[in-house]
Formats: sequence, C-alpha cells, structure tokens
Amino acid sequence: MIVQVGDRVERGRAVDLGGGCPALEPATVATAVREGRAEADGTPIAVQARQAGALHERVGCVTSDASIRPRTALAVAARSRGWSTPVDNALRDARDRLATVAAETPTGSDPDALTARRRLADADDEVARLRERVAETRGRVQAQRNGGTGAADADAALEDAVRDLSEVETAVAAAREKRRVARAEARAARDRLEDRLALEDEVGNLERRARAHLVERARDAYESALATVPDIDDPAAPFDAPPDAMALAVARVGEFAAPVVVACGRFADARAAARWLDAPTVRLEP
Repeated sequence: MIVQVGDRVERGRAVDLGGGCPALEPATVATAVREGRAEADGTPIAVQARQAGALHERVGCVTSDASIRPRTALAVAARSRGWSTPVDNALRDARDRLATVAAETPTGSDPDALTARRRLADADDEVARLRERVAETRGRVQAQRNGGTGAADADAALEDAVRDLSEVETAVAAAREKRRVARAEARAARDRLEDRLALEDEVGNLERRARAHLVERARDAYESALATVPDIDDPAAPFDAPPDAMALAVARVGEFAAPVVVACGRFADARAAARWLDAPTVRLEP
C-alpha cells in the first residue's frame, strides 16, 4: 500500500503514522482507506490499497475506545473467509423475494376514504335535487302544452335540467368507479405490505440462524486469537472482553484486503501489528 499524508509518503505492508505527521483521527484514516482519500484539518490523506470489504466496516479501525458487536462482527469475519451456512440458499431466495415485494409496495399514503365518501354523498344529494327539478319541469311542460301557452320556454328549461342531470350522473358514475378501483388498489397494497412484513420476518430469522452458525464455527479461532491479544488479562467471557481486544481478535479471525487502522496502544509498532493480524496495517498512536 501507499499512504500519503500531506507531503509525506509511506509504502509497505506496515505503515506507522507517528512523528512528522499532523495529529490524525483514526476514523479519518479509516475513511481514506475505504474511499481512497480524506482530509484532516486541511491536510490531504490518500491511501492506495486494495478495496475494503464488509469486515473493514466492523473492525477496520481499532481504537482504545472501540465500539463493537462481537458476534455480528465475528459472523462477518467468517464470511470474509468464504464460510457458508446451511441456510444461505434459503436466505438468498428470501432476500430476492423481499426485494421484489418491496419494489411493488407503494410508499405514498392511502386516499382519504372519509373525504371520498362525503364527496359521493354530496354528489348523490345533487343528483336527487336535479331529478326533482327534471320531474317538476316535465310537469310544467305538460301543463303548458295542455294550456297551449309557454310550451317553448318550458321545453328549453326541461332540456337544461335533463342536461345538468346527465352531467352530474356521469360524474357520479366516474367517481364511483374511481373509488372502486382505489379500494381494490388499497386492498392489494395491504396484501403486499403484509407479504413484505412476513418476508422481513423470514429474512431476519434466517439472518439470525446464519449468524449463529458462523459464530459457533468461528468461536474457537476467535477465543484463541483473543487469548493472544497483547496486554490482555484472561477474559472471563469471550464476548465480554475489552472492546479493542475483541475487535483485534475478530480482525485476526477474518481476512483483510485493505489495511487495518490500529490505534489502541497494544503494539510497539506497525510491523508487530501487521504480523499479529496477518494483514496490512496503518498504526497511529492512541
């Protein structure tokens, strides 16, 4: 790897960023490892190395106050070694089905059903009013035809009333159809949401089973690594050791392509850290 901090350039499998460098935050250096470059108080940091993987996100930056979920990280370490589990095929299938259902699940809110019902009720009232108007107008037309006066005006009024009624009835019919379609779509959306929730539960259960299998398989290697962490007392429980020690043990179990950033004070220099981890290493003072 090649590490450049400002004008300083370091090459090799083990790089110490101590004297001669500005004070660097381990997280900033880890960002440069993952993304190729970063900046610290105006000083550019560039790292040329192999691509960081999922394990680097978990234990790629080991500090004295590291935060780690050791079982989850250990499962990722096992994956970095190419280990599989009996539920991998089922998990892959469930994830694919979940991705399909998630893409079909609408993210918008449902229509306001109460407002739609009120609008239809108002439209029904308007239809009833117009039907009464048509009936009354027809009565006037018939009376005026019988009396022989004002028939033309009555016919025109009837035509207006019938036209208004037809327009409103057409609008109401369209609104009812739209509401029917919306209800069907809402039912389908609820069904898809239920399918999605069920699949999320299935994926979660399978992920937990896979993680448990990987942790059990990697446990002996992890405990052996933990026992050899420099300056560590014999931990009472392997998953209740100092966080930086657990992170180092997980890192030693896994396989790294990108360099590990170590700033926990447990190694005399970068070479010692790289030998212990069997991984490229950038060391900083804690």
